[in-house]
Amino acid sequence: MLEVKRFDLAASLSIVEDEIAEIMARKNELIASTAAEIRRLEADKLAAQSELDVQLAKVETQLALNAHWKSDKPNLQTTEQLSPENLLAIKHRGLQQQKIHSATSFQATIDNLRQQLNSSERPADAKIEVLKKRKQELKRQAASLKVESDFSGSVGSVMFTAGEQVPKFSPILTLQGGSTSFVKAYIHEAVLNEVRVGQKVWIESLSPEIKKVVIPGRVESLGNRIVEYPERLKRSPLVSAWGREVMIELEENNELLLGEKVSVLLDQPESWIDVLPGLLRSKVLNNPIIESVQARNGSDGVRIHKIIATGLQAAAADSIEASGVVWDPVTNVYWMISDEDSYLYQLNAQGEIVQRLEINGLRIDDAESISIDGDCLYISASLSFNKAGVLKNRRRKLVRLQREKKGWVYQQEVDLYKALQTLTHSDSLDARTKSFITMATQEASIDIEAHQVRDNVLYLGFKSPLNSGSESVILRIDDLASLFSGLPVRAEIWRSFQLDDGDGSNTMTISDMIFFGDKIYLTGVDTYATNSSSGLWELSGDRQRAALMLSFPGYKAEGIAINRQTREAKIVFDGGGKGGSHFAQASIH
Repeated sequence: MLEVKRFDLAASLSIVEDEIAEIMARKNELIASTAAEIRRLEADKLAAQSELDVQLAKVETQLALNAHWKSDKPNLQTTEQLSPENLLAIKHRGLQQQKIHSATSFQATIDNLRQQLNSSERPADAKIEVLKKRKQELKRQAASLKVESDFSGSVGSVMFTAGEQVPKFSPILTLQGGSTSFVKAYIHEAVLNEVRVGQKVWIESLSPEIKKVVIPGRVESLGNRIVEYPERLKRSPLVSAWGREVMIELEENNELLLGEKVSVLLDQPESWIDVLPGLLRSKVLNNPIIESVQARNGSDGVRIHKIIATGLQAAAADSIEASGVVWDPVTNVYWMISDEDSYLYQLNAQGEIVQRLEINGLRIDDAESISIDGDCLYISASLSFNKAGVLKNRRRKLVRLQREKKGWVYQQEVDLYKALQTLTHSDSLDARTKSFITMATQEASIDIEAHQVRDNVLYLGFKSPLNSGSESVILRIDDLASLFSGLPVRAEIWRSFQLDDGDGSNTMTISDMIFFGDKIYLTGVDTYATNSSSGLWELSGDRQRAALMLSFPGYKAEGIAINRQTREAKIVFDGGGKGGSHFAQASIH
């Protein structure tokens, strides 16, 4: 209904983001410099040890020569204390002690630097955590500046123009309901005693252009005095009329206009059939079966339907929290996962769950994404810590299923979180990728909501953390087969971009993605909004900002699949375990 802006919030948020970026840069610089110092010390240690080994070898060679020379001349007498053998032996012991001392000294310095590098209590981390909480609070304050109406209607008047400063506690606009709630009527003084509070009456419009519709109402209150009729209600402006004020409450969603002139009937009209259309219309509007969301960049609407769980009990169906969906080109069905169980749900084109598969060996928690590559189906957990700050084993997995007839069987799984931790020690990573993965694992901020497997390459979409530029990140891991075999793999940040509504505001985070041709289609969720909000984006080329296609206010888009035959996208929405999940369909051009 209304959105206001506080310029100090935008400035404060920009300052906080700059401070976070600056501290992160200093932190990464410190990490890089410390690692370089460790490598230098290790090289110096090796050089010093090699130099001492050379000197020891020379002394040992000299001792051997002296022993051979003395054996050839047994009658040669020398002073015992000043004999070359004793001097060389003393030097040999000194070199050995120097070698031990040098190694100990270098190693102590190296261990100290490594302890500093691996410390989880760095001042920079504490500052970043404080600034992140400050950033979340600023975003919450910014989101609260968007005012939503508690009822549908239209704006009556606006007291300020765009860009004008608004004083505190001043009304900005007035809102009128979409339908009239009350009628102010007058009872002629000749019939004062024929009306009572709570009495049912009928209201009829007097406008000649409107079809006569009789609307039931109830007397809410009666005035305590006799007043003169308003000029507009008098039969003749020359004749005075007096009566008692009465307020009548109407049913919701009626067709009366604000300020419209009506007639109040004390007796039920004979033609009751005229009342039924209004009552039926009100009943349907109060119990919608299909809800609509308007396309952001077009005039066509995208309808959101509730997922129908055929064959499941209502309670079981409502507990499904859809978190991912994929289209199967072999069977032409959709497979959906829920982040609250380890089942695999088969979905038809109409959004009906036709079966629930329990896969032997599949044990996963917080399953967030699903993809198909050939005859293999992959399910990934979020890798995120729970509310108690614990990362359970079932939340660390990437699971692979193998096709079996029209279903799937468990094949293999890998500890994806451990694999990412191992990558932080790999020399094949570039500095940017290594810094991002190190930050995600050490700060326990990792949250993977999307993945795709294509041609033996794994792509991971991170909901959290964002990179230093507040961009969403897609990580590419080459040779998925080696990953499942426990062999070393290469990884890099493949893409980084922003999900916003075009002007840099209302930034969302990745909830799912799918590759289609040379484009990537992504769903995102606004985690800072008071009410659920999400959208669908298209990303192509090397753009740093995705193009918003559709927005879904009030819904959390958690998964997207594309039928490559019909070029139709199916989007699933998490119901949060309250009333079931939903789905929508949209054409991809």
